[in-house]
Amino acid sequence: MNTHTNDNCIELPRLELDTPTHDDLEKIAELINRNWHLTYDQHLPEKLTRERTAEVFRSLLVSRKPGNATIARFGKKIVGYADHLSNCVDNLWVDSSYQRRGIGRKLLDVQLEKLKSKDMQSAQAGCESFNTKAIAFYQNAGWHVIDDATETIIPGLNVGIIVYGHHLT
Repeated sequence: MNTHTNDNCIELPRLELDTPTHDDLEKIAELINRNWHLTYDQHLPEKLTRERTAEVFRSLLVSRKPGNATIARFGKKIVGYADHLSNCVDNLWVDSSYQRRGIGRKLLDVQLEKLKSKDMQSAQAGCESFNTKAIAFYQNAGWHVIDDATETIIPGLNVGIIVYGHHLT
């Protein structure tokens, strides 16, 4: 007879969603910076992408209301971040090594619940037309395109912008 004891089991970290603290800002900024560059470096001129550093993202994060943000953590490692401004999901980033595991969807769900608690009727989110991962993500989550436009990033470089909407009721 085989008996199984838990003495030799290693407890695996579970995904935890939480409100970030000031102590988390550096790691969040590094996560956003790393994944931002994976998304944008191949589509924008180096002159523009070089200006985006972890410090730039950190200074943007400082201005966010802590209650509007959510982090996803495995053990001590921050693997995702989302926040909102008004009724817009403004940032939603999942570490490239942890994508396609439902983390982005969990972060999005938390943001939508926060917007509902503020009596918002709908939510919006946007991405560039070259960001195929974000496009697939929002489409798979049931969001619909409410606007698309072309924005001039620098003279001679136009980028398509897609705005998605989602009813909260």
